[in-house]
Amino acid sequence: MIELIFIALTTIATISAAIAAWMSYLTSSRALSFQKNYTKNQHLITRLNIIISKLRTLKYMMENMLEISDDKFNSIESIFLEVKAELESLGEIGVFDYSSSKISKIPSLGEMVDHMAKNNAYLFEVIDEVEQKISEVFK
Repeated sequence: MIELIFIALTTIATISAAIAAWMSYLTSSRALSFQKNYTKNQHLITRLNIIISKLRTLKYMMENMLEISDDKFNSIESIFLEVKAELESLGEIGVFDYSSSKISKIPSLGEMVDHMAKNNAYLFEVIDEVEQKISEVFK
């Protein structure tokens, strides 16, 4: 009788160890797949994160125009043009659909200010578009 209990416990332990080994294999396989995908797209992800950072800086500056220094105020247009150029270059290589992006419809900083006055969430929408591109990389 005791021998049967030990045999049953040994069988349960063996099955549990096999399940744990299989789960470990699946986890490490997913981690390796994620690392390969990240390494392959690291440059793109970095570029998109820099664009998001510039868009957030631009949004902050435009919301606080009366509180920022003159140097920062003068840099708004250059940041805006840098973001547009980066997104356009990503559009040329097929990573970002620049032509349908909201920021492509704005030719100048003056029109950007007009859009911000009408819709305060305008830059958030552009930021969301870029963040969606980052999340698409990991799908």
